[in-house]
Amino acid sequence: MKHIIKDVLINYFKEIHTLMVEEKLHKNSWHTDLHYKIMVNGKRYSARFMNSNRIINPAFGALSNQQLKEQVRFTYYLREHGIPFMQINKNTSGESFTLFTWNDEQYRFVLSDWIEGKHITHCTEAIAKAFGKEVRKIHDISSTFQSSTFQKKLHLDGYVEFINMLESKASACKELREYIDLAKYHIACAYTSELEFIVQTDLNPLNVLWDSSEQVKGIVDFESIGYVDRIEGLAFLLKWYSRTEGIQSHEVSPSVASAFLEGYKASNIVTSNDYKRLSSLLWLSGSLNWNFVKKTLSVLEDAKRLEEHLKVYRVRGERLSSLLICR
Repeated sequence: MKHIIKDVLINYFKEIHTLMVEEKLHKNSWHTDLHYKIMVNGKRYSARFMNSNRIINPAFGALSNQQLKEQVRFTYYLREHGIPFMQINKNTSGESFTLFTWNDEQYRFVLSDWIEGKHITHCTEAIAKAFGKEVRKIHDISSTFQSSTFQKKLHLDGYVEFINMLESKASACKELREYIDLAKYHIACAYTSELEFIVQTDLNPLNVLWDSSEQVKGIVDFESIGYVDRIEGLAFLLKWYSRTEGIQSHEVSPSVASAFLEGYKASNIVTSNDYKRLSSLLWLSGSLNWNFVKKTLSVLEDAKRLEEHLKVYRVRGERLSSLLICR
């Protein structure tokens, strides 16, 4: 792989004196990216080959070159306003990524400065409050960013598409039909015509780096950047930053969620109607996401596994939707 990386790096460096491929990253990820930690001329970088057919999920489609350019432009905008987003380097032609063909497949190559830091995946009230404050700063800055490239598509639109995928398979399964009815109820509760679209990136704990004094040091995701309704974005983040036992756990804490909202200063922007929406959006974010849909479709033919799977996600949804019950 080293010679492949070197071939594309000539688009970024006048001279390459030394090149070390230190680590392959995201080996078991859902995407088909080839991602490496490298060192060039004594400095560390993230080297990422993004497949031209890269799809987050069927509801939101493939990532186009134009979208990717706009995503990088947004990272520059955040950096200009003091947000510690990783530095994405332009090639010698001034482009934010380089097209590269390998094994008859086309990739977009992105070179970023490496950020050293630690992931915090077991949230405490202090961490949640600190990150809530950081998120509010990001949201307020991003609300002034205008884009004609990003589509203003709600998460709710995606959930409706997921429902349609499941309904086409659910006719013979009573438990799944009941689950779909519950999901439709939450979609109805989460609907509003009063939307505030802002640009948000995927700020889950694996995309945020902290220093030894537990201050946010860097944000490293860029390929999920797009418009989102602010309250939908908050629900997505509350799902992550209320988890006390790590990102693989479904354990969530109301007090940690409250700390996040306190740091966000939600009281001066989130209305009582928004809190009602948030409760259902939390349920949907945790219990009607793409991982749930994929797993459901894979166990449809096994009644026992399907029943157990739906039970796990029902419990998860109940925990998430009751996070803000005291408000």
